[in-house]
Amino acid sequence: MTFRTEHLSVLISVLHDTSSGNGARTWRGRIPTQWCDRVFNTPENRPSSEILKDLQSAGRSHLTREELREICRDNSKHVLAAYICTMAWGAQGTFQTVANAREAWAHRDAIATKLLKLRSDKLTRAGAYNLFAGTNALPGLGPAYFTKLLFFFSPTKSNYIMDQWTTKSMMLLTGDRNLVQMSPGKHAGPTSGL
Repeated sequence: MTFRTEHLSVLISVLHDTSSGNGARTWRGRIPTQWCDRVFNTPENRPSSEILKDLQSAGRSHLTREELREICRDNSKHVLAAYICTMAWGAQGTFQTVANAREAWAHRDAIATKLLKLRSDKLTRAGAYNLFAGTNALPGLGPAYFTKLLFFFSPTKSNYIMDQWTTKSMMLLTGDRNLVQMSPGKHAGPTSGL
């Protein structure tokens, strides 16, 4: 893959920028317990007491990538508590409507089954991606969000998050505006894999 030098040099300079005192800033997302209370605030959407118990112990503050990965990989944590932490970190329902987050949550049993498989099996990138894509797609859980699940739940660190920022960055770096298909709208997200 060929990169446009002028854009790649800016990316490299940002990665080595220490002006903030801590190096590059990292995304912290939303606080999972607060996100859950805001998004799943109706009786039919409320998580079970078991999930809420794990969420209270794991998600009462902003999470770093490392902390979130630890929660998602921990078999003693309810897989759906880890899912909520991931969606809060990714700010699902913030940039688009809360309806997407609720629509996905309506399929929580299927999500739990897929996440348990992802957590325990050493799937290839394509195998992990295909758990949530194509005929296995779940409403409200497109590539911008399910690739976060792949990144945090997989035993290996070889899966990448394919959200709008990654997609737009790849298009900018390569100059290829057709590299990944984007959905239309103000907060367009990727609709297919790289």
